[in-house]
Amino acid sequence: MSLCPWMAPEVKEGQVSSEASEVYSIGYLINNVFTTDQLNMLPTINTWATQAVCHNPSTRPSLSHLLDLVNPAINSSSQIRKRRPQKKKAIKRRRRN
Repeated sequence: MSLCPWMAPEVKEGQVSSEASEVYSIGYLINNVFTTDQLNMLPTINTWATQAVCHNPSTRPSLSHLLDLVNPAINSSSQIRKRRPQKKKAIKRRRRN
């Protein structure tokens, strides 16, 4: 077992880091941080992460493809937060006797 399992195979072999090797690392982390159930609820992210850890760097997807998949989810969740009404805190005033 490697000390740095998230490191792309080509980098372990001494090649210079590239976008493809960064994709490998991100894919490795996604596959190991999220549970199988969580990834199954995000099929496009799951597919991307699975392709990202391919041994051949030329077959890995791009980082921009990941952003294209993730940005709509981020935008929709921020829109949901904006639409939620803010709860006003009730201020209790003490009566003076």
